[in-house]
Amino acid sequence: MRIPDLTLESSRWLRFVPPAQELRIGSMMGFLLFTEDEGLGAFNFYSRSLGAFTHGSEAAGVLLASHAAVALSSARTHAQMEQAFATRHRCAGRGWGRPRRPGRRASWGPVGCSRRHARGQPG
Repeated sequence: MRIPDLTLESSRWLRFVPPAQELRIGSMMGFLLFTEDEGLGAFNFYSRSLGAFTHGSEAAGVLLASHAAVALSSARTHAQMEQAFATRHRCAGRGWGRPRRPGRRASWGPVGCSRRHARGQPG
């Protein structure tokens, strides 16, 4: 979204425009950061000049926002994988992958272990 003159949008964003005007923001441009699977936030640019952003800057912003969304999503996936491996290592040696009671179809070791670690309780 590109807004060349923020003063013309005062009726649209009643709580945003007055503080933006106090900061002398004249125009803005914003992009949603998302992938197919998740929304990640927004990437916003502000200028004190009216009409500072052009069609070219909007096109460049779309490319930048697309790459930023992929990078953020990859970083989140990487952090989740590290957490999963850390939990797996903490649970190793505690009956991982084996029933707790032989001969019964009770809950499996990793589920109980993961639940304890998710609550911050020692195994």
